[in-house]
Order: sequence, then structure tokens, then C-alpha cells
Amino acid sequence: MGSGLSITHFYELRQEVLCLTASGLTKTQIARQLNIGKASVYRILAVSQKQ
Repeated sequence: MGSGLSITHFYELRQEVLCLTASGLTKTQIARQLNIGKASVYRILAVSQKQ
């Protein structure tokens, strides 16, 4: 994670992305709501699936 995100912030974002995904929002909607790039949403979900 060379983007300057702290581990804590990453895990908080991860939780939010997972909750919003479970509630049916699209990746674009999640990115807009969290003010992050759509690619970040995809990366977070990819990392979460590996665990």
C-alpha cells in the first residue's frame, strides 16, 4: 500500500466497501460515496476475497 493509507484506514475503508457491496450498491456508487476511485473499490474487494 504505497498510497499513504495507514493500515487502520485501509481496514476501515475495507469494512465500508464490504458493507456497501452487501447492501447492493454498485462499485461506482461505492467509490462516489467513499470519495475513492473505482479501481480502489476493485482492489479492496480483490484483497478481501483472498483472505
